[in-house]
Amino acid sequence: MNPYIIGPYKEEDASIFKGCTDEINGMYRSFMQNAYLVCYTNSGEGKSSILNAGLFPKLRKNRYFPISVRFNFNDDTVIGMRFDDIINKSIEDALGNISVAHSYSP
Repeated sequence: MNPYIIGPYKEEDASIFKGCTDEINGMYRSFMQNAYLVCYTNSGEGKSSILNAGLFPKLRKNRYFPISVRFNFNDDTVIGMRFDDIINKSIEDALGNISVAHSYSP
């Protein structure tokens, strides 16, 4: 397997995503205290990678269902939408796309 990823890491890359342990643990603790987590920085700084290959696998391991909400204000479909409507649509989309790999059993 090529250890060099072009573009952001995905959840399936968690086993090769190294470093950022302190950051991931801090994000996890923050989420446990607040139920929401906003990750914001410049493009290309690693937000998607740390969430996808770091925090999301940790949350899933602890039986949470993380949902990533991305705001693209160049997308005409979100113009004029309320914040909570964007969030609800993201949740509906995520639930509609549940795959076997991410399904949970009681």
